[in-house]
Amino acid sequence: MGRIRVRGARALLPFVVVSLVVGLATSIGPVPRVARAQTEARVTLELLSQTAWVGPTDDRFGLRVLARNIGASSIGDLDVRLTLGPPFTSRTDYEEWLLPGTPTTATYSLTERFDGSIAPGAVRQFPIVADPSTIDVLPATDSRVHPLLVEVRSGGDVVGSLNTSLVWIARDPERPVSFSWWTEFDAPLPLGPDGRLVARGFEAAIGETGSLTEQVDALARLAEREVPIDLVVRPALLDHLMRMSDGYERADGVRVPSGSGPAQDAAELLDALGRAARAETVQVSALPFAGPSIPSFLAGGLHGDLEAQRLLATATTDAALGVTPAMSVARPPGGALSDDALAWLAGRGATTILADADTVERPPQDNEFAFPSTATVATSRGDVTLVLPDPGTQALLSREDLLTDPVRAAQAVFAELAVVWRESPVPPDQPDGTPTQRGLALQVPSSMPTQLWRQLSGRLAAAPFLTPRHAQDHVGAVVPVGPAATLTAPGADPPSSSFVSDVRRLRRDVEAMSSMYLEPSPQTERLRRNLFVAESAASHGDETAGRSWLDAVAAETAAAFGSVTPSVQVFTLTSRDGDIPLLVGTGVEVPTAVTIELEASLLAFPEGNVREVTLQPGRPQVVTFPVVSSGARTYDVVVVVRAPSGRAISEQSVRIRSTALNAIALAVTGAAALVLVVLWLRRWTRRRSAVAAA
Repeated sequence: MGRIRVRGARALLPFVVVSLVVGLATSIGPVPRVARAQTEARVTLELLSQTAWVGPTDDRFGLRVLARNIGASSIGDLDVRLTLGPPFTSRTDYEEWLLPGTPTTATYSLTERFDGSIAPGAVRQFPIVADPSTIDVLPATDSRVHPLLVEVRSGGDVVGSLNTSLVWIARDPERPVSFSWWTEFDAPLPLGPDGRLVARGFEAAIGETGSLTEQVDALARLAEREVPIDLVVRPALLDHLMRMSDGYERADGVRVPSGSGPAQDAAELLDALGRAARAETVQVSALPFAGPSIPSFLAGGLHGDLEAQRLLATATTDAALGVTPAMSVARPPGGALSDDALAWLAGRGATTILADADTVERPPQDNEFAFPSTATVATSRGDVTLVLPDPGTQALLSREDLLTDPVRAAQAVFAELAVVWRESPVPPDQPDGTPTQRGLALQVPSSMPTQLWRQLSGRLAAAPFLTPRHAQDHVGAVVPVGPAATLTAPGADPPSSSFVSDVRRLRRDVEAMSSMYLEPSPQTERLRRNLFVAESAASHGDETAGRSWLDAVAAETAAAFGSVTPSVQVFTLTSRDGDIPLLVGTGVEVPTAVTIELEASLLAFPEGNVREVTLQPGRPQVVTFPVVSSGARTYDVVVVVRAPSGRAISEQSVRIRSTALNAIALAVTGAAALVLVVLWLRRWTRRRSAVAAA
């Protein structure tokens, strides 16, 4: 009981204790059912705080609501009534209670009056405190979860209401449920293909009160309390944070220098995440670098790219957080799985897979109990065990009506897990006498509202009916082991063949570009990673987004190749021997090496037709090729520029005109002319002799 008192005190959220609780009324026997919409709502309510659970040794249960008058007139003659209904007997009853308008039968009620009024558009907070020992429907030996209705009334008429739950833990649980939970550190990538910030909302997300900051703070608090949790990171996001911390430019051209504003926020967030990730109770797994769909990659024949993304993910996570990701536990990006994907993961050491709630078909359980939290799937590389979130609880974290009220959402999730535990708090042993150990799992979305992180993580970390464990430890603890299962959606569409072809072509271009540079270039490394982002977007069915990244890579490689493409023009040779001059490197920005090759079938190159050229920024060179022509004519010369990797990066034609005469042709022509002259002279001489004789 002492442990319940301590934990209950920790879970008691701050609230203002009113001077007196008036109008206390406990029912003797059943009272009529109480609905939540007795009159048209004129007030919206938000739960600002609530004690997560109470037990027999706790002396206070409290909550605070925020009321907002959405009507056109003031609301006075105020009171707040709490109504406790009979305990839930199944999770179906509990989930129905969370739906709007569900009534409950009152077993206990408390009403407190408040002076004053709420003006139109104004808000007011109402703190309520009760002593659990005065609530006689809470038994000393039986833990329960009760519906709790909160109503704000004016003159006895309900003007606003909300529903929540009171969790009553009568004694220390004999066999807490094994609990595996994880969260992904992920968000849309903030930097565009050109390295400039395009997601302006991202700066707020990493600010002091941003959602990513609160996620990291929640992890830090769990680490301090030594509560096990699994953390899945998207290394591409870590990469963007590292780049932002070095200073970056926004899409509008505004520069954010390192050490200031959001650049400093990025650095501090990475530092805090690294400290949390290095804690013994935080186990880190990494998605493949840009988070591609593994089934889609494998179906598209991108095995090599997938392996490259995996290796880059490990290196990036280590560089950003100082942590080597676990290999035995894996989370497929987007939860996408196929038989081939499971085999691929198993082949790289994964034995435990963090899956989605609907990854496998799970048959209904007796008495509508919760589904098993694990399942075994056979692969060609051995069996793997899936950890499966509870679908009902997981669904609560996507309900908009709950997400707008973080405290209520956190209490709803906490109470649902308590209801699941209450289904069988001491399950019967297995036929062989082995104690049965029930399990639950939950994926905590990275997109949760800021306030929900603190509320939910605090409740789940301290829940007396849960024993948090890392995924692989959870798999080992649950008895019986997860049943054999098959995937519900074991296929995926690959990216189009044209897209894959373009990715491969551009990858060769990037490697050629990299080989040109005489010093390591962050630009080419960024382009390699941009190609991973492009193909990852396409693997999730968004080739349009992927194309934008491909187009940007193509533009940068084309610009790099254009900077070393020679300026060519029509040349004229006035003699047999001459030079072809080429101006190279007018646009070079970094030290660069290329090879220039000239190809022409009727021109001779006495000093060779290949030149290896080293270019420096701001110092273009004139590269000359001595040539010998074969006579007066026009020659087509092909100018090819190759990267040191051997890839041709540009090819163009130039025309050479030669006005020089061929010596042999001149000799033949001269000899022919001489013969003609001799013959003509002979004829002329004979004619003269004949005339003289006559």
